[in-house]
Amino acid sequence: MTVKKITIFMFLVFFGLVGLVSAAVEKVTLRVDGLACPFCAYGLEKKIKELEGYKSFEVFLNEGRVIVGWRQDKLLDLESINEAVDKAGFTLRGVKGSFLGNLVKEDEKIFLLLDGRVKQRFYVYEPSKVKQKAEHARKVEGSLQAFSKTTRKRLEKLVAGRRTVRIVGPVHSYRDPNRPMALGIEKLTIRESFVGVLTKEKGRFFLVVSEPTSRRFSLYESRKLKLISKKAHKLEGTDSAFSKAMWERLEEILTKKKTVKVVGEVHAHREKELGAAIGIEQLEVVLPSEAAKSKKVRNENEEK
Repeated sequence: MTVKKITIFMFLVFFGLVGLVSAAVEKVTLRVDGLACPFCAYGLEKKIKELEGYKSFEVFLNEGRVIVGWRQDKLLDLESINEAVDKAGFTLRGVKGSFLGNLVKEDEKIFLLLDGRVKQRFYVYEPSKVKQKAEHARKVEGSLQAFSKTTRKRLEKLVAGRRTVRIVGPVHSYRDPNRPMALGIEKLTIRESFVGVLTKEKGRFFLVVSEPTSRRFSLYESRKLKLISKKAHKLEGTDSAFSKAMWERLEEILTKKKTVKVVGEVHAHREKELGAAIGIEQLEVVLPSEAAKSKKVRNENEEK
């Protein structure tokens, strides 16, 4: 294979992966009646593994809860999930999911669009709002009637800004296969992208961003800190907030004084002096030209 072909191949692989992580079904949580022992869980796992979208399986017997990791190149199929649970001898009581995508508005309806390697969209609604009109739920889901005034304004702002969001909540389908599934918004967070430099102060890692305004964020690794969320704000930035591999990578980048791009959820602390934090989902070193391009895009988004 020539150097040129290798370069093209790597380019396609890279952007294929970007598409894969940019918008996707991340995982689904199943509420299952009848799970009472490890043997029961094993029987259910066998059926779940037969699903095309299956990626991983984790069970919590005491809670009757199953978390299924989902392949990002496969559509979420609730009918197949329900059938698998039924064949295993259990009853599916509900499904919640974690989804990453962009909000769009069409014909006065708001959707969450997953536009990675597969395209799928969901009507979104606010559970507390729609419950008040349960008999009209299917008619109002996705419409402006499905949200409180505050939520509606926030969603429309996110639609206009073309922001990538993560929504966690209950999901259900309709008898009409041509109708998108519906997703209740229980938690909505914005997935941000920042370009800056790493600093280390008193054993803690921070990202310092100069554009559009000068800001400093404490860092942590999302996968790691979820396991110790009760003490999260105290551990962010420290070695306890990262896997060994991530900590070593941060140390190396800091030594070389490279500019980095960090993608992840941003949240503010209740204690103002702690500022804001970014949970690292993606971390990459960027070239000066890429940093300039990122600055231009951010400025354009700010103007919008």
